Amino acid sequence: MAETKALRKTAGWIHLWALGVGGVISGNYFGWQTGLLAGGFGGLLLATIVIAAMYICLVLSIAELSRRRCLTPAASITSRARRSARIVRF
Repeated sequence: MAETKALRKTAGWIHLWALGVGGVISGNYFGWQTGLLAGGFGGLLLATIVIAAMYICLVLSIAELSRRRCLTPAASITSRARRSARIVRF
């Protein structure tokens, strides 16, 4: 008999709502106020653009690594080097 494994739902909608509200409140008080006081509007805008670019790079890196062929041993750099050494002889 095949055994299926599934994730259990532990967080309900109220928990997700509380996390969202907590994130907004803490970001409002600790992030925006400090950023505006330290760097002004231009500095905070520049920091937001830099962080957004870094976040996009992080997401694209995780997406690239999560592809199935990247997780196999045949996709490692050493196996690629061995494979190319067999193909191209110097």
